[in-house]
Amino acid sequence: MLRVDENLKSLIPPHSADERKQLEANIEQEGRVRDKIIVWKGHGIIVEGMTRFEIAIDKGYPYETEEMEFDSYEEVRQWIYDNQLGRRNLSPMATSAIRATRASILKDKAVRERTQGIKPKEKPVASTAKEFGVSERTIQRDLEVAEILSKQPQKIRNKILSGEIEATIEDVKKLEELPEEVHSKVVDLFEYGSDQQGVSAFDTLDDVLKAATQSAKIVKKGERLLKDEEEADKIIRKLFRILDDRKAETKQKDFHELCTSALRNLNSHWEDWKKSDRISL
Repeated sequence: MLRVDENLKSLIPPHSADERKQLEANIEQEGRVRDKIIVWKGHGIIVEGMTRFEIAIDKGYPYETEEMEFDSYEEVRQWIYDNQLGRRNLSPMATSAIRATRASILKDKAVRERTQGIKPKEKPVASTAKEFGVSERTIQRDLEVAEILSKQPQKIRNKILSGEIEATIEDVKKLEELPEEVHSKVVDLFEYGSDQQGVSAFDTLDDVLKAATQSAKIVKKGERLLKDEEEADKIIRKLFRILDDRKAETKQKDFHELCTSALRNLNSHWEDWKKSDRISL
């Protein structure tokens, strides 16, 4: 029985919503998965074609497999890493993740060699920096960012690594420093801030962080809100400004009425906002 190993899957930069949509369209046009899915012989673990396999299973398309032999799990990791280099136009964050993966593989190899009494020829970070033509500081930063992203929900991680949401190193680091009430809004905006095709209403992680910070402030202020219509109007206008007008499918009047009502019901207003099908949050 074939299966996708989540640890191995995490080594591969995810497809953006547009890339996955195109892949699904190609498979639908062919009526099958054209390229063979590569499997670790004797283990049933997919090492190439994980997304194609998931689409095939979900949509019921036929596919073929090809088995490859590997001596160890680490050899599989190395093959996947080598196979990904240069195959797609990767986002800067995905390129950073590839470098971090390489450094991690070399670190694990160094640990095994030390247990066998073998002294590594070169430090993993230094070796990775030389391989990619960057500084050791860059590789250390790549590892740090990879660690931060590994702790984030999958949707956040995927949108950043795919390049669907443009992100800087500095913005990714901010994710780890956010107060819980703000981070929860970041999760909400990634979860509900897309249209039906999965296209994000935000272009950059900085936009999301600003919107989440503002949303948290609005919620906090709403909790202190006395039934003052003028103050409610100011709060609603602030909330409306953080949304992307191009993606929002609601008129301002409807939005105002919905949020005014929600603010008056303080215990459930945030849930009402994000669950409503009239708002693209």
